[in-house]
Amino acid sequence: DDIAVGAGLGRNGSDAIVTYNREVHWQGPGQNIDSRCVKRHKDEFYEFSAWMKVTAKGHQPQPAQALDVNGEWNWNKAPQLSVNLRDYRDPSTKEFMKDSYQADKAHMSRTYDVDGFNLLHGIFRLPDAHRLWIEIERAPDHMDFVMDDVSLSKMSCDPNELLRNGDLETGNSMYWDTWGGQVGLEAVSPGYGGAGHALRSFNRHHDSYGFAQVLNMDCANTAGDRLAFSARVKVLDGDTGATIPCDPFTYDKHANPGRCPDVYLHTSNPDNNKRKYERLGGVGTS
Repeated sequence: DDIAVGAGLGRNGSDAIVTYNREVHWQGPGQNIDSRCVKRHKDEFYEFSAWMKVTAKGHQPQPAQALDVNGEWNWNKAPQLSVNLRDYRDPSTKEFMKDSYQADKAHMSRTYDVDGFNLLHGIFRLPDAHRLWIEIERAPDHMDFVMDDVSLSKMSCDPNELLRNGDLETGNSMYWDTWGGQVGLEAVSPGYGGAGHALRSFNRHHDSYGFAQVLNMDCANTAGDRLAFSARVKVLDGDTGATIPCDPFTYDKHANPGRCPDVYLHTSNPDNNKRKYERLGGVGTS
């Protein structure tokens, strides 16, 4: 594939970065990140953002249709950000190198606009590597990219608001992802109280599936402190979209009405690779 400046193809008529003649899904634009910054800020959360269009090969104004932004990353149905690492096998001798690959570090925000620019966004910890190459890839074969407002910056952390975009103030699913394969996301309006936006998950094939978010806990308070979570939720019939009742006092998923949604926290300890999956709470009654 090739890369060029697309005059006037940006979000507001500005110039854009254009890749063209993409033949296969693993091709796409990328950049080497300054290794001095990587070493200095290793293990810190960074935020990647890019506004982009996916277009038919060789026809930048013509949008591509065959995308699935809710599919698994390895289906090669939508753009995602991958990270390629190169480091010494033995840092003490610095004689031999090894390569590694990390996928799905950023994904397309939803709801997806076929004709317009969409946000490719994600957060991840900077790995400790001698060389760090980031690349946008995994869109279907024979599709080109038009990109604008691309950035990689240190993620801010607010101990009083660890959850981001909780009111869907961005109008899309920025910071949100899914727990469970093939679950769909979309921003809908109006939100709670008849204003703004809300986040809807659909195609849930298991009671544990739904929306989720990675939290930056670097600025969180002392271990053992209490954190409060709250959200307004309603349950919809997956076929008709009609609001249906739920029972906060049953654990029987086959009951009628079924159980109301719960909130779970999935934590991992990088020192010993231990993981926990804990229920934090559920729907209250009034």
